[in-house]
Amino acid sequence: MLQTMPISIELVGAFLLLAHIVIGFVATILISTSRTPSAAIAWVLAIIFIPFLGAVIGMKELPDDAWKEARVALAGPILGSVGAAAC
Repeated sequence: MLQTMPISIELVGAFLLLAHIVIGFVATILISTSRTPSAAIAWVLAIIFIPFLGAVIGMKELPDDAWKEARVALAGPILGSVGAAAC
């Protein structure tokens, strides 16, 4: 019997991407207004690129099921966003 998930992985991914864009946009405005131009550029680049650095995760073998694959796929951007928020 085919089982469906109540919330699809695509919907979660779209929500996380939208949250990343909104938080990055707001943080860019708030941070860049109170800094010198060179410091503002450095902060904006950090806000944009640090979350994607967290997305680099290596795997020894393919996961057994879709749930494990989804956890690995979402772990990078989530941990990267946490790292960017810590800055």
